[in-house]
Order: sequence, then structure tokens, then C-alpha cells
Amino acid sequence: MTTVSSSKREARIKIKDLVYRFKANKAAYISSGSSYNETEVRNQFIGPFFQALGWDVYNESGLPLDLREVVQEATVNVREEKLSKKPDYEFRLARQRKFYVEAKKPAIRIETDKASAFQTRRYGFSSGLPISILTNFHKFVIYDCVPVPKKEDDARIARLKLYSFEELESNFDEIYDIFSREAIYSGNFDRIYDIVIDSHNNVVIVEKPEVKASGGVFTTPKYIVDSIIERTLTSMTSGKPPTELPQIHIADICCGSGVFLLAAYNHLLNYHLNWYLKDGAAKYSGKEIYEVGHGE
Repeated sequence: MTTVSSSKREARIKIKDLVYRFKANKAAYISSGSSYNETEVRNQFIGPFFQALGWDVYNESGLPLDLREVVQEATVNVREEKLSKKPDYEFRLARQRKFYVEAKKPAIRIETDKASAFQTRRYGFSSGLPISILTNFHKFVIYDCVPVPKKEDDARIARLKLYSFEELESNFDEIYDIFSREAIYSGNFDRIYDIVIDSHNNVVIVEKPEVKASGGVFTTPKYIVDSIIERTLTSMTSGKPPTELPQIHIADICCGSGVFLLAAYNHLLNYHLNWYLKDGAAKYSGKEIYEVGHGE
């Protein structure tokens, strides 16, 4: 007998309520002349939807920027144009990007809008992510971000799945098992699985060919590396000023690709930044600090 977690049951109830509330005013939201805008649908429906899936969308835990699991309007460097763009939501696990969500107002027909599709796919492609989501809550579109996006592409190109808001309840298990915080933190999605569409048009996860070929041997996933580094270095650095950190020595005796050393370096950089900000950023005006916030 399969046991359903209490968090999953609660998520189902919350999403059912969101669907009911959207349906009550659907005509006003999606009409071409509607004044109901993107900010409103984000605050009233899209944000709460992912909050129901377990994500700390509004940073209620009060974490610093580098540790937040959801970053709103994070910076993405678009490769071909060498410009910085900002998707509406970036979902992360231990600082590692997992997927983006781009929001639009309900009056935009995202299922046919080429510009919205291109924008969403370009964000994911530029960051090397496998998928991204485009939504106005009226519709949810999941895009494959591996193919190179082109402005002239039809909105259906690279589209893995299209849900209407009315299908969120009937497809709840499918959505929860892929995009909930619980599902992402289980590690299966990132570690050894790919998202595909099966012959019945369902979103499923399957074992990656390279994992089968290697007999299950693979490089330590970044989210595991970051978790180990976080647990190890936090106790060593907590409360210490930057002047004391050079006393810490780090060695990866079985170093392969160097991912643990790079993660440790990144942890220390973020520790420095947060320490300076808490100590009073004005004191260090004119001094070089590697990051000032929002990826800039």
C-alpha cells in the first residue's frame, strides 16, 4: 500500500482551492482587454501554486540570497546576445538551478505566443537547464530547453506538456512528483533521471542512458556536493570574521574533477559576502566584493 505524505495531501487541497478561485473570475482574467496584470497573477495564483508544492517562494525562512531555494527575477546571461535577462522565478536546490518559471498575465495566450515561448526556452537553454515552465495560471507549458531556441519557432516546438488550470487537479500526482520541492529534494530527478513524454502523452521519468551504460557509476551530483560542504564548513566558519578564515585548510584527498574544492571555494565567497553585508556594506564602499546581490 502506497503512503501519501501529509505535505502532498495538503498541496492537493491548496491547489484545488486556487483552481476554484481562478475559475470564479476566469472570464475577467483572460479577456483581451483585462486590466488584470502579471504582478497580480503572480501574487495571487502562481506564487501560491508553487508555495503549495512546498517551495519557499517568498523566503519566509529569511535566508540570504545565495541560500534561497526560490529567487525571483534572478539574472541569466543570454549567450548569443551577451545580455543579462531576468526570469520571474528560479528554483534551486543547494544553490544549484533546477528550473525556471516565466510568468505572463492571463490575457496572453501563451499556448500560441511565439515570443513567450522563445523567451522561456532561451532562459533555460542559456543556463543549461533541461526544462523550464511558462505559465499565466490559465495555462501551464513545460518546455524542453535543450534544443536551440529560435525567434521564429512555433510555440509548439520543444513543448513537452500543456496543462490548462482545470487539469491541475486531474494531473496533480504527475505535477507534484516532478516539480514539488519534495520531489526535487529526493535527488532522483537530478541524479539519474530524464523527463520524457511516453506513448500515452504522460510526463514520466526514465533512467538516463549514460547511467545504464556506466553500470550506475556517475560523478557526485552538485546538490550532494553542496550539501556536504554546507554541513562541513558552516560549523567551521559560523560567526568568524573574514580575517580568521585563512586559518582554515581544506583538502580533497580523493580529488577527481575538483567539484568539492570548487564548492568549498564558492561557499567561502558567499560567506564573505554575507558577512560584509551584515557588518554594514557602507564600510566597504569602494572595495571590491565579488557579488553585490541578484547575481550582479
